[in-house]
Amino acid sequence: MNALSKLREFSSGLVHQPMATARKDADLYFDAAHRRATIVRFLFIALVALPTAVSALYYGIWAAPRYVSETQFLVRKAHTIRSPGIDAFLKTLGGSQQADDTSVVTGYVLSRDAVRSIEAQLPVRKIFSAPEADLFSRFPRFWRGNSFERLYDYFLDRVTVYQDPRTGLSVLSVQTFRPADSKSLAEVLVGLAEKAVNDLNRRAENDTLNFAWSELGRAQQKLIDAQQALTAFRTKELLVDPTKASSAILETISNLSRDLVQVLAQRQQILTSAPDSPAGQTMLVRAQALQKQIDQERAKLAGSSSSLAPTVSTYERLTLLRELAEKDVANAQGALELARQEVQRQHLYIQMPVAPNLPDESTEPERLRAIATVFVTGFAIFSFIWILMVGAGEHAHR
Repeated sequence: MNALSKLREFSSGLVHQPMATARKDADLYFDAAHRRATIVRFLFIALVALPTAVSALYYGIWAAPRYVSETQFLVRKAHTIRSPGIDAFLKTLGGSQQADDTSVVTGYVLSRDAVRSIEAQLPVRKIFSAPEADLFSRFPRFWRGNSFERLYDYFLDRVTVYQDPRTGLSVLSVQTFRPADSKSLAEVLVGLAEKAVNDLNRRAENDTLNFAWSELGRAQQKLIDAQQALTAFRTKELLVDPTKASSAILETISNLSRDLVQVLAQRQQILTSAPDSPAGQTMLVRAQALQKQIDQERAKLAGSSSSLAPTVSTYERLTLLRELAEKDVANAQGALELARQEVQRQHLYIQMPVAPNLPDESTEPERLRAIATVFVTGFAIFSFIWILMVGAGEHAHR
């Protein structure tokens, strides 16, 4: 219900009221309406007209032009092998390792460490406080200090990095008050991004290869210890290879056993043809001598602590330990090679399809857009307050 309809209702009610009371109510109503109109005019001026005029004056005349240098880059791995099903699954989830790598790089570019690195290469404070800058846009802002934290906050206002969802490229934008400064700062930031990628590669290489190298060193030391133990055994026993010595003894026993069989066969033949022949006794003595020699040779192999059996057992154990150590070294060398291949496969690099440009025209601030934003914001606040006032007025005169 607007003010006109309210007035009509009030006028129609005058017929049923005394003249003095009706006049008094009319005066009160018109006074309240006049006050509300005055307040509305004041609010419109304070919230809409004055801010819009000030913003038009500032952005139209006073605001310093800012030049934007833009570059685009992409963080990629040297080689990625992945099945199409996994790729589709990761795209469905909206995430990937590439996005994580890009986030790490962009996070570093917008970090305090990056600002400190930039200060070592460029006069950042001088760039942001160029004579072309106006009072409200230069660094340091007059209502804030000149500390590093204030510089970092100002840096975040002038440098932005976002990922284009259409192309997947990271877009770096730099705003300063001079075209050459914008390009120089963008180039330094790109260099810092490459440095961040190199640091990631070096850290990943160290983490991966250091473990592989340590395992290889452990295996090699194990092989050295096994070889030293085998050498000490050979020095102590005065034998290079006890198994060869035992093979020679076995061959001697085999030859003696063959001779023994031949002697026994001849003696049996003599006893059959001539039982009283003295040759049979000779053959018996010879057979006993061969058997005694065979027993002695067998004693060398086993049967006492001085035999070859314990020595051969110890030698075989040491030899087995050395062979196992050699296999460990071979496996560690293979693991090291695989680690190197993995490091190469996971190696990150920056692909830059668009280099930092030298702007030839100011694109910031967007003056008309800024003025329109101030007007729309102020008008929205004014409309909200006006609606509340009208509702309160109608409620008071019901």
